[in-house]
Amino acid sequence: MRYTGFVLLILIQPQIVLSQESTADHKLLIEKHYQQYTEAFSAQDVDLIESFFTYPMVMNGDDAKVIINADTLKATYKTLFEGMPERYKYTTVDTLGVISIGNMRYKAIVKYSHWDMNGQWLGTERGSYYFKDIDKSTAVDFKIHHYTPQ
Repeated sequence: MRYTGFVLLILIQPQIVLSQESTADHKLLIEKHYQQYTEAFSAQDVDLIESFFTYPMVMNGDDAKVIINADTLKATYKTLFEGMPERYKYTTVDTLGVISIGNMRYKAIVKYSHWDMNGQWLGTERGSYYFKDIDKSTAVDFKIHHYTPQ
């Protein structure tokens, strides 16, 4: 009986290690995607912002909504940008933690700050972004499918 357990451990251990490595790689990829999303947000580039999302997409907050297509997402971001202070210039990521929630889905817990053109701090926010792999073939392509401000 001990021998069987030992053999099973030897057979399963490489899969566990590979799983941990791919999870670490996925976390790095999501961190990179989020940083690129932040750059697109700072540039207020709604076309580029749209490329980071998949549909339907849930956006929680005071005005929670389910966004079903690119046009609605772009309109939502245009409205968001219109409501921002004129002096807004860019956003920085203060902290970003990514955790696996299973089945190629990840939660990014982010703290970010907004700054004006003179480098003056405008405020800090927190949010949770949920990513999922939308390309089930060979390439891993994570997209945001849910956002909740904290």
